[in-house]
Amino acid sequence: MKNRRTGVDRRAHVRNRYKKVKIKINCENASYGGGICAERNAMTTALAQGHRKFKAIAVATELNDPGSPCGICRQFLSEFGEFKVR
Repeated sequence: MKNRRTGVDRRAHVRNRYKKVKIKINCENASYGGGICAERNAMTTALAQGHRKFKAIAVATELNDPGSPCGICRQFLSEFGEFKVR
């Protein structure tokens, strides 16, 4: 699904200790601060379903250079996982 603001499809895949994977997309709107990044979408979905231990998260886009998590996502991920955030 292409996002209507940037035209970029960004997906996050989070794996818990049981190797279950949650796949979520980012949700953009006119208020960029009000958008929901794929990383936080995947993590909050997993947390809401009772998962607390995470092994890995991967973010993928259709771009050659996918970039890296935003500052908000970096802080959020650092509090819920023991994985490197690049």
